[in-house]
Amino acid sequence: MQQNEQGEQGISSIFLRKEVSECQRYSYMEDLRKCIMSKYIIQESSIHPNGWVLTDTENKVSIKFDDGLFNETRETILLEGSSATDKELAHIVDQMESWVTRHHGSKCFRKTYGYEVSEDDTKGYLYRRKAPRWRLEIQEPKVTAETLATSLRKAAEFLIKRNRYE
Repeated sequence: MQQNEQGEQGISSIFLRKEVSECQRYSYMEDLRKCIMSKYIIQESSIHPNGWVLTDTENKVSIKFDDGLFNETRETILLEGSSATDKELAHIVDQMESWVTRHHGSKCFRKTYGYEVSEDDTKGYLYRRKAPRWRLEIQEPKVTAETLATSLRKAAEFLIKRNRYE
């Protein structure tokens, strides 16, 4: 794999496969990110309450699952027009699972706290699934767990002190 002047890795062979041929013509990382973002769509299920549907638009494969129960309830569906073999399907589903857990972990797992990355890989988020639910955008590109924890403790102190005077 080649690196450019900024040290970013070039397009890896995984994106040059037949099933993502639309991505082949992109040479810049930003264009590649946009191409990948349009490959997967996650949306609430229209027929199953508390359900999600993840779709690979290029390979015509969907995975439906219950909110917070990805591993326990996932069901893979081949959409009309899909020509994936069993071996290809296993690879496609593996890529879909990696993508959804990285970018939408709050929908996949019931852990109280978690971390996920925006679909374009430019922002990080810390979230809480239990009430009160929240999602905090981390604006610094590289933050250690210790630095973030210190900052959150200070934010908690601020909230407690401010609440006393209101």
